[in-house]
Amino acid sequence: MRKLLLSVALISGCASTEHIDFSSTKISQYGISPAAETVSIYTQAEEPNNQVLITRSNEFTQKTDIVPAKIGIQFGFCFEIKSNSSSISITREIKHPKLTMPNGTEFSSSKYTKKISVKDGTAESCMAYLFEESWETVAGRWNFAIYHNEKLLAQKTFIVQ
Repeated sequence: MRKLLLSVALISGCASTEHIDFSSTKISQYGISPAAETVSIYTQAEEPNNQVLITRSNEFTQKTDIVPAKIGIQFGFCFEIKSNSSSISITREIKHPKLTMPNGTEFSSSKYTKKISVKDGTAESCMAYLFEESWETVAGRWNFAIYHNEKLLAQKTFIVQ
C-alpha cells in the first residue's frame, strides 16, 4: 500500500542558508496522474505504513479537483519554490476523511518533512496519493499542503467521490 508519494526533480544550487521567496511559491500543475515509477522508499515513522514512496516525477494528465474513489487513481499537485539555498526543508501534509486500515488503525492525515534540492533558484517537486487498497478510497475533502518552518506555502483541496 502506498500512502504519500513524492517526486523530486532538481539536484544542485549555490547558497548556504534556507531563504524562500514566499510570494513566488506556486502550484505548477495538479489533478490526476498515472502511477509513477517508484525509485526508492523513504522510511517515516509517522506515516500509517511507515513509508513514503519516492518516484521520478508526476505528470498530471487530467486537470481536476474532482477525483473518483477508485483503486489505481493517483492525484495531487506539483509546486515551484524560489530560494537562494542549495536545498530547503519542506513539510508535506495530506488531511483527509478518516481511513481505517484492516488492522483497525485509524488516521486522518499523513505528514512528513524532507529536503528538496534547488537549481537555478527554483525547487520543484510534487506530492500525490495513490489509492491501492479499497479501505483508502474514502469520499470527502482531501487537502494537500506544503509548509516551510510551519509557514503554509501552498495548498490544494480535492473532492474524492
